[in-house]
Amino acid sequence: MVRSHYVRVEDFNVAAVNTLLDGMQTEAAAVVRAGAGEAPLIVTRTAFMRYCGQGHEIEVDIPRGALNAGRVASLVAAFETDYAHLFGRIVPGMALEVMNWSVRVSTTPEAPPRAEDLASRGAPEPAGTRTLTLGQAGEATVAACHRRVDLAPGDTIRGPALIVEPQTTTFVSPRFEARVDAAGNIVMTRQADPDAMPGQEGTEARMERRGRTPDGRSAIDHEVMWDRLQAVVEEQAQVLIRTAFSPLVRECGDISAGIFDTGGRMLAQAVTGTPGHINTMAA
Repeated sequence: MVRSHYVRVEDFNVAAVNTLLDGMQTEAAAVVRAGAGEAPLIVTRTAFMRYCGQGHEIEVDIPRGALNAGRVASLVAAFETDYAHLFGRIVPGMALEVMNWSVRVSTTPEAPPRAEDLASRGAPEPAGTRTLTLGQAGEATVAACHRRVDLAPGDTIRGPALIVEPQTTTFVSPRFEARVDAAGNIVMTRQADPDAMPGQEGTEARMERRGRTPDGRSAIDHEVMWDRLQAVVEEQAQVLIRTAFSPLVRECGDISAGIFDTGGRMLAQAVTGTPGHINTMAA
């Protein structure tokens, strides 16, 4: 249950908030009891808090029991801890406000039975084959095609292979084996490189070495680093927006964020932001 009820921490009406939370818990518990009977209930209460003037809240757990002055102080301390964890610092002396309240009531669900790991029945007959281009070397490989609906528990397929169904296709790479368990799940297990003898380089290692760039890193390494830089600057932009007190910043995204090296050269810039800012950051 979620309710909107605006409260400034400095003018906290403890009685009104306790009445609100108790009513929400009673209402939520009635829904859960209708489906779970007399199973023990788990209650989680949350306050959506922010500094006055901000446009985004963070969710803060409310201490157990009825609120009083001491528990309100604990709520403020929890907000500052969570805020510092998310954004690196707090804003000293700034008033706090709560916009919404949430009460979640649940029971502990029973764990589903574990699917039995059946012995291998061997590879089923494929429905056909398909030619795939694998790896950075672009080597053509013939892969067996299996229809998911034809597979039975215990069927084991060595890659390269495709398991096809109307919604998706599962690719079993040459380094993996796929086995169907008792529940019909496809369990993928990595296999040893059959081409790699003791002290020798296997097929996969040779393909990776051929794909390396002059600095000794592979194209995949560079892509991972680039994605990481992009994620960092985008996170910077989102933090600016979420912590802003200016409507121009949080509503219009009138910001820019980037990463530079020690020579002042831009390495990456956030997608979020104002072009007029971003285009001038490089200079």
